[in-house]
Amino acid sequence: MASVPVVIALSIVFLVLNYFYASKLTQRALNQNQTNRPTNKMANQQLRAKIEATIKEFPVVVYSKSYCPYCQRTKALLRSLDVEGLKVFELDTLGDEGKQIQDELYEITGQRTVPNIFIGGKHIGGNSDLQQLESSGKLKDLLKEAGAL
Repeated sequence: MASVPVVIALSIVFLVLNYFYASKLTQRALNQNQTNRPTNKMANQQLRAKIEATIKEFPVVVYSKSYCPYCQRTKALLRSLDVEGLKVFELDTLGDEGKQIQDELYEITGQRTVPNIFIGGKHIGGNSDLQQLESSGKLKDLLKEAGAL
Protein backbone atom coordinates (compact mmCIF):
# COMPACT_ATOMS: atom_id res chain seq x y z
CA MET A 1 0.00 0.00 0.00
CA ALA A 2 1.40 3.38 -1.01
CA SER A 3 2.08 5.86 1.69
CA VAL A 4 0.14 9.14 1.83
CA PRO A 5 3.14 11.33 0.80
CA VAL A 6 3.69 9.19 -2.34
CA VAL A 7 0.00 9.50 -3.31
CA ILE A 8 0.12 13.26 -2.76
CA ALA A 9 3.34 13.58 -4.79
CA LEU A 10 1.89 11.54 -7.66
CA SER A 11 -1.30 13.65 -7.59
CA ILE A 12 0.74 16.85 -7.80
CA VAL A 13 2.79 15.48 -10.71
CA PHE A 14 -0.42 14.45 -12.49
CA LEU A 15 -1.98 17.90 -12.02
CA VAL A 16 1.14 19.71 -13.25
CA LEU A 17 1.42 17.51 -16.35
CA ASN A 18 -2.30 17.89 -17.06
CA TYR A 19 -1.99 21.69 -16.78
CA PHE A 20 0.94 21.88 -19.20
CA TYR A 21 -0.70 19.50 -21.68
CA ALA A 22 -3.95 21.53 -21.63
CA SER A 23 -1.94 24.75 -22.08
CA LYS A 24 -0.15 23.31 -25.12
CA LEU A 25 -3.48 22.24 -26.69
CA THR A 26 -4.97 25.68 -26.05
CA GLN A 27 -1.95 27.42 -27.56
CA ARG A 28 -2.01 25.14 -30.60
CA ALA A 29 -5.73 25.88 -31.14
CA LEU A 30 -5.11 29.62 -30.84
CA ASN A 31 -2.25 29.45 -33.33
CA GLN A 32 -4.43 27.56 -35.83
CA ASN A 33 -7.20 30.14 -35.48
CA GLN A 34 -4.74 32.97 -36.06
CA THR A 35 -3.30 31.42 -39.21
CA ASN A 36 -6.54 30.12 -40.72
CA ARG A 37 -8.76 33.15 -40.15
CA PRO A 38 -8.59 36.51 -41.84
CA THR A 39 -7.79 39.44 -39.62
CA ASN A 40 -10.72 41.14 -37.90
CA LYS A 41 -10.18 44.21 -40.06
CA MET A 42 -10.29 42.12 -43.24
CA ALA A 43 -13.35 40.20 -42.02
CA ASN A 44 -15.10 43.47 -41.13
CA GLN A 45 -14.31 44.92 -44.57
CA GLN A 46 -15.71 41.81 -46.24
CA LEU A 47 -18.83 41.90 -44.08
CA ARG A 48 -19.34 45.61 -44.74
CA ALA A 49 -18.99 45.02 -48.49
CA LYS A 50 -21.54 42.20 -48.28
CA ILE A 51 -24.00 44.40 -46.35
CA GLU A 52 -23.55 47.33 -48.74
CA ALA A 53 -24.01 45.06 -51.77
CA THR A 54 -27.23 43.67 -50.29
CA ILE A 55 -28.57 47.16 -49.57
CA LYS A 56 -27.88 48.15 -53.21
CA GLU A 57 -29.29 44.93 -54.67
CA PHE A 58 -32.69 44.91 -52.95
CA PRO A 59 -35.14 47.83 -52.94
CA VAL A 60 -36.02 47.22 -49.27
CA VAL A 61 -33.77 45.55 -46.69
CA VAL A 62 -34.74 44.93 -43.08
CA TYR A 63 -32.32 43.62 -40.46
CA SER A 64 -34.60 42.12 -37.85
CA LYS A 65 -34.90 39.69 -34.96
CA SER A 66 -37.69 37.16 -35.08
CA TYR A 67 -38.91 37.79 -31.53
CA CYS A 68 -38.84 41.61 -31.68
CA PRO A 69 -42.33 43.19 -31.64
CA TYR A 70 -41.08 46.34 -33.42
CA CYS A 71 -39.58 44.19 -36.16
CA GLN A 72 -42.86 42.32 -36.48
CA ARG A 73 -44.72 45.62 -36.94
CA THR A 74 -42.23 46.74 -39.56
CA LYS A 75 -42.51 43.51 -41.54
CA ALA A 76 -46.31 43.53 -41.24
CA LEU A 77 -46.53 47.08 -42.59
CA LEU A 78 -44.22 46.39 -45.52
CA ARG A 79 -46.03 43.16 -46.39
CA SER A 80 -49.43 44.87 -46.15
CA LEU A 81 -48.21 47.28 -48.83
CA ASP A 82 -47.18 44.33 -51.06
CA VAL A 83 -43.59 45.57 -51.20
CA GLU A 84 -41.61 43.86 -53.93
CA GLY A 85 -37.95 43.02 -53.47
CA LEU A 86 -38.16 42.93 -49.69
CA LYS A 87 -35.15 41.20 -48.12
CA VAL A 88 -35.37 40.38 -44.41
CA PHE A 89 -32.48 39.08 -42.32
CA GLU A 90 -33.41 37.54 -38.97
CA LEU A 91 -30.17 38.24 -37.12
CA ASP A 92 -31.05 36.01 -34.15
CA THR A 93 -31.16 32.97 -36.44
CA LEU A 94 -27.71 33.60 -37.96
CA GLY A 95 -25.61 32.75 -34.90
CA ASP A 96 -22.32 34.64 -34.59
CA GLU A 97 -22.74 36.15 -38.04
CA GLY A 98 -25.96 37.84 -36.88
CA LYS A 99 -24.11 39.56 -34.05
CA GLN A 100 -21.30 40.57 -36.40
CA ILE A 101 -23.82 42.00 -38.88
CA GLN A 102 -25.51 43.98 -36.12
CA ASP A 103 -22.14 45.32 -34.94
CA GLU A 104 -21.20 46.33 -38.49
CA LEU A 105 -24.61 47.96 -39.03
CA TYR A 106 -23.89 50.08 -35.96
CA GLU A 107 -20.61 51.18 -37.57
CA ILE A 108 -22.43 52.02 -40.82
CA THR A 109 -25.57 53.68 -39.43
CA GLY A 110 -24.94 54.54 -35.79
CA GLN A 111 -28.04 52.48 -34.94
CA ARG A 112 -27.60 49.44 -32.73
CA THR A 113 -31.28 48.46 -32.48
CA VAL A 114 -33.49 46.46 -34.79
CA PRO A 115 -35.29 46.74 -37.04
CA ASN A 116 -32.67 48.47 -39.12
CA ILE A 117 -34.37 49.49 -42.36
CA PHE A 118 -33.01 50.53 -45.77
CA ILE A 119 -35.16 51.69 -48.67
CA GLY A 120 -33.66 52.46 -52.06
CA GLY A 121 -30.17 52.08 -50.65
CA LYS A 122 -30.80 54.71 -47.96
CA HIS A 123 -30.93 54.13 -44.23
CA ILE A 124 -34.43 54.90 -42.96
CA GLY A 125 -33.94 54.06 -39.30
CA GLY A 126 -36.13 51.84 -37.16
CA ASN A 127 -39.79 50.96 -36.82
CA SER A 128 -40.87 54.33 -35.44
CA ASP A 129 -39.20 56.06 -38.40
CA LEU A 130 -40.99 53.75 -40.83
CA GLN A 131 -44.33 54.25 -39.08
CA GLN A 132 -43.82 58.03 -39.19
CA LEU A 133 -43.14 57.87 -42.93
CA GLU A 134 -46.35 55.87 -43.35
CA SER A 135 -48.51 58.25 -41.28
CA SER A 136 -47.09 61.29 -43.10
CA GLY A 137 -47.89 59.72 -46.48
CA LYS A 138 -44.24 59.68 -47.59
CA LEU A 139 -43.60 55.93 -47.37
CA LYS A 140 -45.37 54.94 -50.58
CA ASP A 141 -43.52 57.60 -52.54
CA LEU A 142 -40.21 56.42 -51.14
CA LEU A 143 -41.06 52.79 -51.99
CA LYS A 144 -42.07 53.80 -55.54
CA GLU A 145 -38.77 55.63 -56.03
CA ALA A 146 -36.97 52.48 -54.90
CA GLY A 147 -38.94 50.32 -57.33
CA ALA A 148 -40.60 48.38 -54.52
CA LEU A 149 -44.20 49.32 -55.48
